[in-house]
Formats: sequence, C-alpha cells, structure tokens
Amino acid sequence: MAIVLYGGGGVTGIRGSIGGVTFSANKSGSFARLWGRPSTQRSVLQVTARRELGFWAQAWAGIGAVDQAAWDVWAADPAQELTNALGVVYNLSGFQAYVRTNIWLATVARAAVSVPPVSSKPAAPTGIGMTLAKTGPVCEVGWGALEHFSPTWDLVAELVIGVSIGRLAVPIGFKVLAGVQVPTGFVVDLSTQFVARFGLSEVGQPGFVRVWKQTIDGYRGNPSIARTVTV
Repeated sequence: MAIVLYGGGGVTGIRGSIGGVTFSANKSGSFARLWGRPSTQRSVLQVTARRELGFWAQAWAGIGAVDQAAWDVWAADPAQELTNALGVVYNLSGFQAYVRTNIWLATVARAAVSVPPVSSKPAAPTGIGMTLAKTGPVCEVGWGALEHFSPTWDLVAELVIGVSIGRLAVPIGFKVLAGVQVPTGFVVDLSTQFVARFGLSEVGQPGFVRVWKQTIDGYRGNPSIARTVTV
C-alpha cells in the first residue's frame, strides 16, 4: 500500500508500494525500485501485531458509544496531529488512537484504558545515551538523573540497528526503576532484548535508540534520539 500526494494538477509525492513498485526518497531525491516478495515467512512480530489488532478491534466494540465518541474527539484535537512520510499533517481516527494507546501501555505492562488520556503530553527525556559492544554488555541505554522516577510516567525505548532510524526497529518498554545509578545518571542493560532481535552487532555497525516519556494513561511525548557505533 502507498501514500500518494496530489497537487498542482498531478502527483507530487509517493511513499510505499503500488503494482510491484516501491517508491521512497533519500537525500538525493525520490526513487523507485521493483518490489520483491520476501522469501521468508512472516516474523513472530508480524504475526503478533496482526493478532493484537484483532484483539483491540473486538475490545473497541465493547467499550460503548460514549467512550468511542470521546476517543473520536480526542484524536481529532490539533494537539494529536501527526506528519506522514510525505510531510502531510493528519489525525488518527478514534479507533486508531484507542488501539495505539493500549498497545503502548501494554509495552510497559500497564493496564488497558477505555477512555482517552487526561494527562498532559510529557516532554522529551534528557540525557539519553546508548552503547553497543561485541563483548560485555552488548547494549546499554542511559538517561539523566532528573528522568529517573515519576509515579505518573514510564520511559519507553525503541532500539534500531542499521543505517537509519526506522529500520529493523524493536520496541523495548522499561519502567524507570529498572535503571542502575551511574555518575552521569542511570543506565539499563538491554543486551538480552537486543540479541534476541538482532543477534550480535559487528564492530563499526551503527545503532540508534529512541526514548519517550509515556504517561500511565498512555500519552506519549516526543522522543529523544541517541546514536552510537559498535565497539
């Protein structure tokens, strides 16, 4: 499936796949390539995501019309605007916002919600850092001392290995109390999760981490991003 942007009497941008052709862009401009069907079967993560979507679709039907309307209003608010790959601003539907919020809460083992968040959007966390290594702790993520504990939000991390943010990402939720204090703040060892998803990285291979604050009712703020190279 692709996102197509029209303007000026024609198509001005495409992201995604249409008719066996994948459209994308990099610093040099837009490009297209033939899409090939993957030779491997769907991953466990893909199968799990499809199963979760079906579960939350049933849950949405059971929350009632009043709560569904509340999600519609919350999702349509300008504060919830998102920007797609073509730079177009849009809003999720109430159903989409409900599903996304509850999947985010499940990432950190928080209870599901039937009503939209009432908390304010949290600020991006500070002091974020990441290390990757071939031996010893394979992957550690750190943050500043001021971010270590709050009863109203958790820290959520997404690990990425490759050449750019968004490739081969794996979400890793952790509550801030899991951090071990170090001179610059706190650090958590995510080696087990990293190796399970990516295996061992090679020396010189880049990695990224995105870290968000996420309120206990599912409102996620803007991320802080750190980049490192495997040593």
